[in-house]
Amino acid sequence: MDGARSRSHDPRAHSLAPALAALVVRALVVVAVLAVALGVWTARVIVAGESELERSTRALEAGDAHEAVVCARRAARWYAPGAPHVSSAYRRLIALARQAELHRRREIALLAWSAVRSAALETRWLVTPHHADLALAELEIARINALPVHDRGPLADSRVRAELEAMRRHEPPRAGWVVALVGGLATMATALVLFAKSAASAGGRIELRRGWKHLLAAALGATAWLVALWQA
Repeated sequence: MDGARSRSHDPRAHSLAPALAALVVRALVVVAVLAVALGVWTARVIVAGESELERSTRALEAGDAHEAVVCARRAARWYAPGAPHVSSAYRRLIALARQAELHRRREIALLAWSAVRSAALETRWLVTPHHADLALAELEIARINALPVHDRGPLADSRVRAELEAMRRHEPPRAGWVVALVGGLATMATALVLFAKSAASAGGRIELRRGWKHLLAAALGATAWLVALWQA
């Protein structure tokens, strides 16, 4: 009975062995560094993508369809999962292609469809995030090229008007969500470093009872980053 009581009050009962503790500390430091790098990269992608989309908008307002396509293609290439500028860039390129064909500007239509195709191919990895847009672009490129020159006229389709409206409906990321995105990763990285430092006992052990709050903060930070990436 006394032996069981002494074991329940033994601090080693809620701690990790020194060798395992050192491994955990190193792993947490690596995760923290990766979290900071991911945060910087995500912010860079969103800022650059939004900037290119804004350039595309200015080109549209100036009547320069070619530049609008080029800038929208660059925006689509600044890819991050859930980043709002990516979907907006694809919608704009598709709308520009439809509008160009409506106005018998075959070269601009092909440029826009080719931009959709190249952006989708260049951002694929294990999967192709915009595979449906890629398939549509290849189909449209083949269709336009297969038509006789004198038949390459406007596309009489009600989708044109709807897509032109969608092209103009882009809301830039709300500043609060961008702050939450970067702050979430910063919180996670900081909490992991604090856990590694404060939970390490003088004897080289990690006492889990002392570090669970930091682990909770790290989990909350990661959650904030994911939600902000989806909503930004």
